[in-house]
Amino acid sequence: MVMGPSAVGRKPARLSAVAALACLVSSAGVASATGALPSPARVLALAERGLSGDFEATYKVSGQLAIFPGPEWTVDVAHKGQAPVSDPFITKGAVWSFFMHAVDGYQLQWIENGQHFEDCWTMPTRPGWRCGQGTYQASNGFSMATLPYIPATVFTGLQQVVPAEPPASQHLTVSQRDTSAFGRLTCLTSVSAAAADLPGRTTTRHPFSTTCFTARGLVASQHQWAEGTWDNLVLVQARPQAQASNFRPVSAIGRSSTLPPL
Repeated sequence: MVMGPSAVGRKPARLSAVAALACLVSSAGVASATGALPSPARVLALAERGLSGDFEATYKVSGQLAIFPGPEWTVDVAHKGQAPVSDPFITKGAVWSFFMHAVDGYQLQWIENGQHFEDCWTMPTRPGWRCGQGTYQASNGFSMATLPYIPATVFTGLQQVVPAEPPASQHLTVSQRDTSAFGRLTCLTSVSAAAADLPGRTTTRHPFSTTCFTARGLVASQHQWAEGTWDNLVLVQARPQAQASNFRPVSAIGRSSTLPPL
């Protein structure tokens, strides 16, 4: 995983998220787990556990990702320390980063440490790195800028999907399957009641998602229909320790900026 100056000009692997997801499932086949399945609330707790500690993970992502050019990316994420569940994007005593590469050559790095961040990007039409000066605004501006930090984006989305008392308009199901790449995955599927009442039909017009997690709580895959975020993502590599290079700016002009009030 490259997260330093050598990342400049790196060409992302031409493997779509859909193809990678197919490899993940077919590598060991889909197996029904024996025994009682966890509740949706336990799946949310598993996702929460995956926010903290040390890890690196590489994802293949496809779809329409808010403000970012696409439609396919490689996203490297890293984290070190404990993450506050109240707002996993705002670290306290921890540091996290993502480095995304679009197939057209666009690259973006974001490093966040406490109330400070470093943000650098390069585009094929304008060679050379550019770095932000703390210009991101509160609310939606920050939310869109940090969407590629997959662990927190997925977790905050599940917080909306798994309320304390699920409404009648929502159907939640839990399943498990074994894979050779990442062991047993625990998956949560959310689908609207309108879609659930259409057996055998594709529910492209109704909100739905299936998200799978490793035993450690890392996001293993997500397939969904939703506005403003990816359609498919899949974990292709994970490491138990984050390297120091994950948290160094790719450009010498990178500098720390203070987050605006959120």
